[in-house]
Amino acid sequence: QLVEQGKVGLDDDITKYFPGYPTHGQRVLVRHLLNHTSGIPSYTDIPKRWGRVATLDLPHDSLLALVSSDSLMFAPGSAFYYNNTGYYMLGMLIEKVNGHTYADYLAQHLFSPLGMKSTRYCATGPVIKHRAQGYGNDRGTLVNAQYLSMDNPFAAGALCSTVGDMVRWESALFGGKVVGASSLAQMTTPAKLTSNRPMPYGFGLVPDTVAGHHVIGHGGGINGFISHEEYYPDDTLTVVVLANTAPAPSQAVARNAARAVLGLPLVTRVAPPPEVALDSAQRARYVGRYAIQQPDATRSPASVVEESGHLVLEARGQRAELIAIGPDLFTVRGQPGARVSFTMANGRATEFVLDQGMRPLSARRIGD
Repeated sequence: QLVEQGKVGLDDDITKYFPGYPTHGQRVLVRHLLNHTSGIPSYTDIPKRWGRVATLDLPHDSLLALVSSDSLMFAPGSAFYYNNTGYYMLGMLIEKVNGHTYADYLAQHLFSPLGMKSTRYCATGPVIKHRAQGYGNDRGTLVNAQYLSMDNPFAAGALCSTVGDMVRWESALFGGKVVGASSLAQMTTPAKLTSNRPMPYGFGLVPDTVAGHHVIGHGGGINGFISHEEYYPDDTLTVVVLANTAPAPSQAVARNAARAVLGLPLVTRVAPPPEVALDSAQRARYVGRYAIQQPDATRSPASVVEESGHLVLEARGQRAELIAIGPDLFTVRGQPGARVSFTMANGRATEFVLDQGMRPLSARRIGD
């Protein structure tokens, strides 16, 4: 909307809105924030720093300082790396340009005009009627989700909504009530890297196909919650899955719901294999920092960390508990069909392969 109004340019350098932000001689553009190609590190992918501040109500500038002193991970536009910092900065940009809070902008220009009465910025403090409680899964037992100050996800993921309101949103977005046709096309078309290679992302949306049916969607996850939403434009079909237990196979549920409506065969659920117990020394062999090889030949960071006696894989702003099921072989809590296999050398993992039933991703160790 702000681009269409001429208040923001997709090719504006971010230093126009963030004077003094260190871009290390590179031109980081607004479009780079939108399609995750800025090269700026994601604050949620730095476990030691993020873990210290996740529960604090940080001012925007203080949270941005977690990564602003770091070098860019790659030249802007040259690689795709899902990045919560980019969308956090876009929320700050909206406030700078609009003169109102991000929450007020959404309410005034989106939620209220579109009749989304159950959608709002989900700040931690206010009592919000019908707000769901988030849960985690501790070896089959429901537990309260780890506390997170909602000041910190901000524009990268701090909204509350309902299935009905999200259906309204899809209808409005693809019905021309949010942005014009040209803007929508940019949102839903895979962007290209500077090498001219296409990547699996537009502006905030992921284009894909399911058995020949065009689909545009996105998933989301935060402490105790996980979601997935998809729109099938040729079939005028919207599927929304909102879960208040994480992890949960939200995308798999959404895809099977769509398959049922479209008359396609369902993908059957795989029974979880038995778990193998690991002691602390065994778990330590897998802990470290890794670089995932993406389908577009770029790399994105990932970490395996130990928390309360469990191994957790962190990548692209998402977290998944790893469950040992064999020698150097794991599945993912809540995704029994997923497999994570590690290659070992000299008593520690040097790489892993993540297979979730689509295209496997490989990752090499880059640090402890």
